[in-house]
Amino acid sequence: MLNQLRFYLRNEQRLISEGWLSESDFLRIVEEIVREYASILLIEE
Repeated sequence: MLNQLRFYLRNEQRLISEGWLSESDFLRIVEEIVREYASILLIEE
């Protein structure tokens, strides 16, 4: 999951400029990954 987040953050400009994602899609995907990771961390406590 962290690798997935790293990929999106590292390639943000390329994904948006080449039309793979819109800015809103990018933000939605990153938010979903962060929420999912936070949920896993809370469950493990």
